[in-house]
Amino acid sequence: FSLNNRQQIDTLAGFAAVDWDLSAKLTLQGAIRYTDQNHGFDGCIEDRGGGLARAFSFLSSNLTGTAVTIAPGSCVTLNAANFPAGRISRQLNENNTSWRVSLNYKPNDDVLLYANATKGYKSGSFPLVPAVSEPQLTPVVQESLMAFEAGFKAALADNVVSISGAGFYYQYKNKQIFGYVNTGFPFGNLPGLVNVPDSSVTGAELELLLRPTTALRVSLGATYIDSKVDKTFLTPDPFANIVDIRGEAFPNTPKWQFVGDAEYGFDVATDTRIYLGGSVRYRSSSYAAFGRNPQFVIEDYALVDLRAGAEFGRFRAEIWGRNVTNQRYITQAAHIIDTVGVFTGPPATYGLTLGYKW
Repeated sequence: FSLNNRQQIDTLAGFAAVDWDLSAKLTLQGAIRYTDQNHGFDGCIEDRGGGLARAFSFLSSNLTGTAVTIAPGSCVTLNAANFPAGRISRQLNENNTSWRVSLNYKPNDDVLLYANATKGYKSGSFPLVPAVSEPQLTPVVQESLMAFEAGFKAALADNVVSISGAGFYYQYKNKQIFGYVNTGFPFGNLPGLVNVPDSSVTGAELELLLRPTTALRVSLGATYIDSKVDKTFLTPDPFANIVDIRGEAFPNTPKWQFVGDAEYGFDVATDTRIYLGGSVRYRSSSYAAFGRNPQFVIEDYALVDLRAGAEFGRFRAEIWGRNVTNQRYITQAAHIIDTVGVFTGPPATYGLTLGYKW
């Protein structure tokens, strides 16, 4: 089959910004933007080769009690009454005003303290899914975000140590999340986009970069995210059960993530450098869908990558290994018709990269 769709997006926007130096060390910044967007969609699942058209003709005929014939090469997506919908055309017109206010304080050239408040929007959109039922193509409306953040950046010990950190709180209205849409009989719940009315994220992040020598560079990073649906919201889980997801975390949003990378490089001749490096990435467990079903748990995992290379003037050659411990890990899980399937990440992979700087 072919996911055949055409989309046209027309956007009109105006923007203004101002910087105001309150003192030699303190700066106030402000910005505002108005956006008007018209989004048109036209699409369906299209048959390729005739087999899908015959199958959906048979299905529609039995569901409706009417003889239905879908021509080979035509759209097979069914409408809510289980008749062929043809190409589905829809329009989504929205506008918004976003803004940002930021306060920056630099006590010296090596330290920055900042705080900001931001009102932002994410445009509404149409799901890019293989929709067998028309309700799957219902668009989600624009998502709004009220964000508060405060943090710092500092370079210490003559730039041997660079450190940055931030704490943030995000309040969402109509957050767009990939979930499940109730399409009715006979398909039930199928993958699609949904709007969650009220949700929030509280989090923090910390990054550290060390350059103890000219040859060695070490970077470390940590992120904490506590996401949740703030108010009662009834939605189907992957098994067609209507559940209240209040208090649940966003799908595919681990609470903890860590990353570490180290590289040692040295010159062996003029314009020739050898380097060795490696990285470790870790993420804690999460759910792939709302409902807290154990079949949709994405277990925590850590991945180790290694690399070694040489730079010869403008040329570069690198051998690398990704997931060198051959860790089996799940990246996504989904319920399609009567089957729960999981998607795993790549196994141990090795390769060679050649590069040239023009």
